[in-house]
Amino acid sequence: MTSPPRRVLFGAAYYHEYQPYDRLEDDLDLMAEAHFTVIRVGESVWSTWEPENGRFDLDWLQPVREA
Repeated sequence: MTSPPRRVLFGAAYYHEYQPYDRLEDDLDLMAEAHFTVIRVGESVWSTWEPENGRFDLDWLQPVREA
């Protein structure tokens, strides 16, 4: 049996793919100031993750991962 987490996770979904690119750093700074502990990304654009059946492409997510 797994123990429950010791803290409450706090965050939101972030749709970088729908935002102007130059907002990324500001948005992440605001999330840090708000003490986010999780950010969910990419679930709304599965076809971007997997453009062909069985072939995954994560290059589009690299700016978020590096920030």
